[in-house]
Amino acid sequence: MFVKVSKSFNNLENINIIDAINLKEEIFSNKEEVQNILEYISLIFFEKLKEKNQRKYAECIELMENTKERLRKNNNFDMTIDRMLITAWEILQS
Repeated sequence: MFVKVSKSFNNLENINIIDAINLKEEIFSNKEEVQNILEYISLIFFEKLKEKNQRKYAECIELMENTKERLRKNNNFDMTIDRMLITAWEILQS
């Protein structure tokens, strides 16, 4: 599972928006693990931030934290994950 997450999010800025949205089915199918997955994605972006020192990676880390908080507050799972994937993709395209 985490290998797929790593491969997908290390390459998120190089895929199209449809492929980004389709990651939800592949990565977030196990709702019990979503907090751990989001934490791992934050670590991926932190490593990219250290490596490239670009603000967009800090924005993505903040997005992951906001997504975790929304999910803890029982927001709609599918809509929250879709929003996170689209927003992360948009941030990385800038």
